[in-house]
Amino acid sequence: MSILKKMAMLTSGVVVIMSVMTYFIILPTIQDIQGINDSIQRERIDLEKKYLRGQLLNKTIDDFDRVKDRKGLLMTAFIIEGEELAFITQLEQIAEQNQVTQSLKLATEERRQPSNRTYSVLPLTIELTAPFTQTVNYLHDVETLPFYINTGSISISNNGSDQLNTTMTATVYMLQKTTE
Repeated sequence: MSILKKMAMLTSGVVVIMSVMTYFIILPTIQDIQGINDSIQRERIDLEKKYLRGQLLNKTIDDFDRVKDRKGLLMTAFIIEGEELAFITQLEQIAEQNQVTQSLKLATEERRQPSNRTYSVLPLTIELTAPFTQTVNYLHDVETLPFYINTGSISISNNGSDQLNTTMTATVYMLQKTTE
């Protein structure tokens, strides 16, 4: 056998062995490395999401701690169950101060309770008769009350004199009395 044939056979043998090693060892190893890399990427993304959720939770806890001190301020926005008279008295005082004739209808028997049952929504109708300036002053004073009054509609009409007839429909919120 000539040297050239031996070299060709040796080269062919080395190529075949390298091909077999590549096919059975190197390619599966590359696929395993890619699978591990994909798994690491997914885990990294999952950890980043968990970190962001943890940061959001920490922010929420911090915000809650800040707001917790202001709970009393929020509680004043509600009429406490059984203390409706104090609210009505304040409205009557405002009407007297502004020299407004007022008629109130606080429909406690028609209150609606949302699904969480911690507060009730009460319909309120206020009817006023007064000159323009006094009506505006009355509405301004009602707006400055500490209670949350959600105005639904205001209807103002003139009865031909300097008196305005005003009807305001609104809702107020009643908090159930707690035994704290």
